[in-house]
Amino acid sequence: MTDAAPRFLARRVLALGVVSLLALACSEKKPPEKPVAQLVSSTGLVTLTRGESAEVPVAPGPLFAGDLIVTGQDGKAVLRSNEGRELELGESTRFRLGQKLGSVTLDLQAGSISLVGGEGADAPALAVTTPFGQTRVSAGSKAKLVVGEAGMAIDVALGVITVLGEDGGQQSASAGQKMNLSMGSIEIVDAPPPPPPPKPVVKPPPTAIELVLSPEAGTPMLKKKGAARFTPAPKTPEAIVAGTAFQLPKGARARLSTAGVELRLDSGSTGAAGDSLQDGDQRSVKLQLASGSALAQLGGGATSLSIGGSGKKEVQLKSSGEASVVVVQTPKGPKLEVRAGEVEVSSGGQTQVVKAGQLVDVSADALAVEARAKPGLVLPSDKKVRVYGDAVGMVGLSWPPVEGDAHVQVSASASFEELLVSGKVADPYVAAPAPAAGDLYWRVVGAGGAPLHQGHVRFDPDREGNQGKAENPRGDVAETGLRSAVYFQSALPSLTFTFAPREGVRKYRLKVFRADDLKKPLVDREVADTKGTVESGVLVEGSYVWYAAPLDEHGAESTGGRMNKLDILYDNSLTSLLIDHPKPGERGDGASAVGTAPLASTLYVNGKAVALDAKGRFSVPLTRADQVVFRLVERSGDERYWVRRLSRR
Repeated sequence: MTDAAPRFLARRVLALGVVSLLALACSEKKPPEKPVAQLVSSTGLVTLTRGESAEVPVAPGPLFAGDLIVTGQDGKAVLRSNEGRELELGESTRFRLGQKLGSVTLDLQAGSISLVGGEGADAPALAVTTPFGQTRVSAGSKAKLVVGEAGMAIDVALGVITVLGEDGGQQSASAGQKMNLSMGSIEIVDAPPPPPPPKPVVKPPPTAIELVLSPEAGTPMLKKKGAARFTPAPKTPEAIVAGTAFQLPKGARARLSTAGVELRLDSGSTGAAGDSLQDGDQRSVKLQLASGSALAQLGGGATSLSIGGSGKKEVQLKSSGEASVVVVQTPKGPKLEVRAGEVEVSSGGQTQVVKAGQLVDVSADALAVEARAKPGLVLPSDKKVRVYGDAVGMVGLSWPPVEGDAHVQVSASASFEELLVSGKVADPYVAAPAPAAGDLYWRVVGAGGAPLHQGHVRFDPDREGNQGKAENPRGDVAETGLRSAVYFQSALPSLTFTFAPREGVRKYRLKVFRADDLKKPLVDREVADTKGTVESGVLVEGSYVWYAAPLDEHGAESTGGRMNKLDILYDNSLTSLLIDHPKPGERGDGASAVGTAPLASTLYVNGKAVALDAKGRFSVPLTRADQVVFRLVERSGDERYWVRRLSRR
């Protein structure tokens, strides 16, 4: 509605007001004797003008014939007649009360009112006078009248509304109809037909979900529902139904998968497929895990995973996005580790949100969430990396900082066809178990799917540590009559001297002298063959002269031995780290890390930089620990690691 009455209405009101003022000036007006209505409530700006009094804000109370009520832009008011009829005045409305509300008239000059006619068959009609004629509201009717500059609109909710024209004609509108009036015309608008009732939605019953078992290593065993014993699972993927039990003997691994869920069962796991159902868009996958562990990869969305066991607590996992969760079954119930993503964990009426890098023990009384310890070995991305060790355990696969959470993927293949971990991670690394021998690939994926950072590490057993090559190098020295050289790295070599046989000779005398002292031999021994071995450490770095003389039957030297020159030289052209100590399994208390690193490389032991001498040698004490990690950063920037487990016995 407009803020002021229309121009023509203003002129009319002004004229009426002038006449009223003249009449009041000529005769003394008696105060009203009996109220015709009550003001029940008001909000916003609502004013009252009574007789010759000035306009004042209205207050709840009695109203008398002739009272003028005006609402502002934000004003509303509710009135109740003596007969119990209620009227609601809308915003920007001018309204004057008649002598007897309901039997005479209401004067709506501008704005809107919502009203109800009298109840009962004998109730009189309610008359409302407007600039566009008189409107009668029959008993029990409900309607809203809106007066504007261009005309009047009547919306009939219940009963019948009749408009009387100046020519004596009348037009009626019934419930559901609208009447639009302007100068000289009346338009009746029928209510639109009601919409057809909605068709009943027939919800299909839930259907069973089949899990597909795919062997990955060894021979998983299956026992179908109702079968008497376990039999080897087929080499190819096979669908299994609820009640099918599984056993994974030592060395066996398998994958259970369906839409939205993939579980990698580790060696030693036992259990059975549960009652998994598809109910509309919702999928519920259930698994009974009696023992062992599994890595669950959740695709997010409408799939939930429930894992329990006979007599153990059940846990339900839900994720809105990709998530990777390790489930370990214990005698009391599952323990969980979220490696990527965010998972809602529910069990025993409790629910917790568990994020990447956090652990939760479902077997406990409360779902207590705690942070997982950072792995001792964290590997960089965007470099060539190799790790040597036995039972390396958990490693961290890292990347440079990115904006927000990183979406990381981990796989055993460069094609990333089968993911071991996938989801968002807040820390700049993801934890993953190192294989005994094999590869791990990881990448951080951007919003468009393109990789931002990529990493690859190759794991191999620590053969050098097991075989002791660094501590017992060997060298061969042949009789040539010329100068020869033997190079060593780290430990001094054991040397085998070989020479040509002499006819009829069964024994020889091997002698080795320092080049600057040919009188006193460092080695003087009889050998029964055409070769003799000198143990490591007898001959150190330096220059030597040696020969092997034939012996006669009395043990005396005969002529024929050829003098040879030998140089034992240190050569640090190492391309790898040589570790003398500690060996795998050595006692860690009071031990030292001893070995030789390639020149122009940088070495760290347990995260601390190690000083190298001019020949690349090092010897540093070790603190009490269960393992020692050697990190070698080569001139090219590539990195290699050696992980050796220590003993505390």
